[in-house]
Amino acid sequence: MDFIEAQFSLGDFCLNHFPENLQFARSIQNANSVADLKTTLKPILHLLYTERNDLAEEFTLLLHRINQTTE
Repeated sequence: MDFIEAQFSLGDFCLNHFPENLQFARSIQNANSVADLKTTLKPILHLLYTERNDLAEEFTLLLHRINQTTE
């Protein structure tokens, strides 16, 4: 999976699970590098692990899939 595909997958996850917070998907879409993307994911990860633990496993699996296909 290339960078654009990863952005799409992560943005899609956010749109599906956090439709009330479109800023998550916009931030992912506007990331210009892997470093930007990692910074963008920090508030999402915080939300997942503090308020939406029910989605943490699904998000973690998505990240693993992205990492495996970009190596």
